[in-house]
Amino acid sequence: MKVKINKIKYELFGFLFGLGIILAVGGTIVYAAVAASIVTYDNSSSSLSSTNVQGAIDELNTACTSNLKIYITRLYNNASKSTITTASDEVIVQASSVGLMKDSAGNIRYYGADPANYVTFNGESASWRIIGIVDGKVKIVRTIGFPFQSSTSNLLSFDNQTTNYGSPNWKTSRLMMTLNPDSYTDSSISSYGATYWNRGNGTCYGGTDNVTVSCDFSSTGLTTTAQNMISPTNWYLGSANTVKLYPNDMYSKERDTSVYTTWYGYVGLMYASDYAYASDLNSCKEMLSNYDNDSTNCVETNWFYANYTNGYWTISGSYGTSGTGLSRIKITKDGDMLFYKPNSTANLRPSVFLKSNIKIVSGTGTSTDPYILISSC
Repeated sequence: MKVKINKIKYELFGFLFGLGIILAVGGTIVYAAVAASIVTYDNSSSSLSSTNVQGAIDELNTACTSNLKIYITRLYNNASKSTITTASDEVIVQASSVGLMKDSAGNIRYYGADPANYVTFNGESASWRIIGIVDGKVKIVRTIGFPFQSSTSNLLSFDNQTTNYGSPNWKTSRLMMTLNPDSYTDSSISSYGATYWNRGNGTCYGGTDNVTVSCDFSSTGLTTTAQNMISPTNWYLGSANTVKLYPNDMYSKERDTSVYTTWYGYVGLMYASDYAYASDLNSCKEMLSNYDNDSTNCVETNWFYANYTNGYWTISGSYGTSGTGLSRIKITKDGDMLFYKPNSTANLRPSVFLKSNIKIVSGTGTSTDPYILISSC
């Protein structure tokens, strides 16, 4: 006997519900409902004993577990919490047992030395980690290699057009064009766009005055499956004139639109505030410019930190048209933040927002058992 059931999207408790009418058509039971896709339950090939609609629901629940965003939210909501006041008088709530906290803007973020936020994405096991639910969407970042952290000759510039030491505006930067689809490449600015998006092997920009380097993304660029899991998003490009700021201050500066407005796209970089909030702010009391102060545990309690010799780019920067106004923020090898010209070079840690239908198939989120993600089930 076969049962066809039309799925209703309801994942809060991992169940699929629907209202409909059961009809007998040629010996096959059809469950007609007002919802999404039809799923067929074939009793003859299933280990489940049920021969009714519930059997189809049980099988669906076995194959597909939790919506990722709902899972993270529930993980935070169900944990014991403590409220702390940070050095900047921001009130945040920590759920330390699960490595999650909620900032004053309502974002739920992973924090601490090594929370269980590893995922397999783009076919890369445990190479990506969940930043949290930021601006209403699950945001992840690639934290392991990309793909050539050890070679200083292959580090990439934010932008290295000759004029004004390169563009500090992500919207017109060559790095943005390298990471995103072909339609984002302005041929008058870049001759080598979409290499990462297209999983290509070609040329990128790395160094002053239009210097190019080889960049092979044939095994680390985005797969079609990964591309289809990414939600295009409005990224904030607001800037600050100093890194002597606390996390919430940087977060506010990034959302200022007086100099650079938002950018709607697929692949970006982490915000400086993403890095800042990843520290345990109960012990980290420093401004971002002094996160490398060993006595305050800002680096030691920050899962984002990586001791890369040349540091790594953020999408955040400074404002203005000259001097430091042309700079972007790097996370340094010591773990603090400094301004650098766009035509200098650094490592990359691309970041994306995921679509709302992304689900966890298996895993516990550790580095040896990362969450396995799918976009439908």
